[in-house]
Amino acid sequence: MEINTKTKTQTGKEETKIPYSANLKNTGILFDISGSYIYFYLDFQNKNISLVYPDYYNANQIEIYGYPIEFTVKSDIGLVEDVVDIIGGLEFNISGEELNLTGSQIAELLIDSPDIEVAKRDVTYKLIRKISQTGFTHQNFLHIIENSETNLTVIDCYYWSDNIQQLCKNLKVIN
Repeated sequence: MEINTKTKTQTGKEETKIPYSANLKNTGILFDISGSYIYFYLDFQNKNISLVYPDYYNANQIEIYGYPIEFTVKSDIGLVEDVVDIIGGLEFNISGEELNLTGSQIAELLIDSPDIEVAKRDVTYKLIRKISQTGFTHQNFLHIIENSETNLTVIDCYYWSDNIQQLCKNLKVIN
């Protein structure tokens, strides 16, 4: 096969060395884990996450505590187990000993806790702290999308993995 090189044309434009980037929009995500709600407001401009534990939520709500709800993620405790395992477990002090708990151990801790709200807050805080140390990849976000009922897409969160570690370092708990 012969290639006709005479038909090649140039665009007249030079290749630029500027990488593609995105202007990330601040985003609110409501997680519904078996009827227990946790809301994250990803503030990319101020590089922080605001965390809200809503007492109540209905499908018609468009905001929580004045924060917009753009995305919802609905799943069961299995998703929490998966995320904990993906990030390498969570450190807990049990009977004076520092232990790295797996996802199934975290699920047990949540289910068996006499005060589920305190346990939920502790797990959430430790999860965010761990992500602030290790990061969270595109594949990790994809796992959440594939294992939940959500309106979140890969395109929506494509650039989040480049920023989530920094956001997690600046956590603001609203309530």
